[in-house]
Amino acid sequence: MRHSRHTRRSTGREAESSRSGAERKGMNEPGAPPIRMTMQRRAVLQVVREARDHPTAMEIFERVRARYPHIAYSTVYTALNALVEAGLVRELRIGKHPTRYDGRTEHHHHALCEGCGRVVEVEVGLCTCQMEAIRSETGFQVRQLHVEIRGLCPECRARKESEDAHAGSGHAKPDLDVDPGAASAPARG
Repeated sequence: MRHSRHTRRSTGREAESSRSGAERKGMNEPGAPPIRMTMQRRAVLQVVREARDHPTAMEIFERVRARYPHIAYSTVYTALNALVEAGLVRELRIGKHPTRYDGRTEHHHHALCEGCGRVVEVEVGLCTCQMEAIRSETGFQVRQLHVEIRGLCPECRARKESEDAHAGSGHAKPDLDVDPGAASAPARG
């Protein structure tokens, strides 16, 4: 078969443009804004959805880099922001700890440890009477509800109890604001 000089070879862009719009946009959730699913975004999304530990951006970067050694941290971070904006990934902010990411976007709640930053998924739902009470009190038509339980995980709680017990046993650190010689100094009259 002879090719004229006007015949073009198929490129990746042409192949992408020949796909359906939904396929090109990727795996958007209903109502999520359109997002172009680049190879990098797909890789980041796959890692987050496979994770069961709610990884940080750095942990996601390390896992993606294991598959794609030349990917940059900034690329992963930018992809995460786009995926969060599109509603494909949930962002979990836990006080002073690094932001964590969740690939499960269906309805569920989280227990967040303020000690170590650990995140545990909680499947307990609210009963309809509680939802009605929320609607009555606020006037809101509740579209989405996300409960965050904050506290200390068993390990951090045990560590704190051990520290508190140690402090109560007379081994407390001395108060450095008190001058030890002040109590024994003779009073001047």
